[in-house]
Amino acid sequence: MPFVGLKFGADTDIVDPERAIGNKKPVIGATVALVTNGPLGVEADVGYIPGFFDADRNPPLVSSSSVATFMGNAVVSAPKRWTGYSLRPYVSGGLGVIKVQQEDVLDISTFNRNLFGWNLGGGAIGEVNDRVGVRWDLRYFRSVNRTGEDTSISFGSERISFWRASMALLIRP
Repeated sequence: MPFVGLKFGADTDIVDPERAIGNKKPVIGATVALVTNGPLGVEADVGYIPGFFDADRNPPLVSSSSVATFMGNAVVSAPKRWTGYSLRPYVSGGLGVIKVQQEDVLDISTFNRNLFGWNLGGGAIGEVNDRVGVRWDLRYFRSVNRTGEDTSISFGSERISFWRASMALLIRP
């Protein structure tokens, strides 16, 4: 399921020279799900947020930045026999990697990190027929606090969190 969405409500301890963490940003990605007619399923979710730490300053302090998420999730949904072709609500959550990247123009706070993270959310699937539908999703992502020898990119632990609202086109083979 390809999706488009919006990142909002973010927070971090990672150096953010343009103070852009609170800005809403577009998200693109895809989810591959195996959900039966019963309540249980699994999914793989990949999302990409370009310009995560960019605030469109002139002159810019950050030349490029992004956050990518790679998550494996368990899904619990209302059984199809309860919902038929109406909205089918679900909850989803799992573990994965949050890849955080930033390049600044002075090469002071340039980094590329893979942080262990988790996500939790839910939404609803609206089916048009057996092959096509639409999925609305709201999800919270958070890295697990990372402390260690190299904390040069953060004030304390390397932590990032944000919300993602998205809408996907559901296509069944």
